[in-house]
Amino acid sequence: MVLGRRPEPVDGRRSTARCPPRRREKYSSAGPTDVTWDAQGNIFVSDGYVNSRVVKYDKNGRFLSVVRHDRGIVADAS
Repeated sequence: MVLGRRPEPVDGRRSTARCPPRRREKYSSAGPTDVTWDAQGNIFVSDGYVNSRVVKYDKNGRFLSVVRHDRGIVADAS
């Protein structure tokens, strides 16, 4: 399963530019720092370098919710 991917190389070189914050994108991150799972198989990805958030996906990779540290915002899939 792939939850995100590195930007495509340009002219055979990998980009080293930092990504801008992308707060509204459920399946993108701008600097993931860690990943973990719970007993039900849900996946938690901390997107800490730029977005200051934790995104929760189900065991199939479907977006469930996000918690943003800077505003305490919780958004769910509904």
